[in-house]
Amino acid sequence: MRREYSNAPLDETALAPNPLHQFDTWFKQALEVSAMEPNAMHLGTVSRDGRPSLRVVLLKGIENDKFVFYTNLKSGKAKELANNKACAATFYWPELARQVRIEGDVLLIFINLRKCLPAIFQ
Repeated sequence: MRREYSNAPLDETALAPNPLHQFDTWFKQALEVSAMEPNAMHLGTVSRDGRPSLRVVLLKGIENDKFVFYTNLKSGKAKELANNKACAATFYWPELARQVRIEGDVLLIFINLRKCLPAIFQ
């Protein structure tokens, strides 16, 4: 069951000093090799009673050095994030034998749907 990942060893001396630049490099590589859902990330939250919860969401972009994803504000994850802003996310690209782990606090932003989806509002 265990796969050997010897074809792509990690050379820590070759990593970009800025983690976001390194993420961008690996994300572009994942796109180049046609990785399945390269923008899929596992998002971890914690409920009010301290129980962890994990699900897959899609990265929509990086803006101002922040990872952006969309969610229904009535969903379980949104309720957990409203109660506890700390979360973690992981990207995994088996084609590259790479993963990226992120930890931080979530920030609620509102988008202008008319700007993002003009065809719907014509």
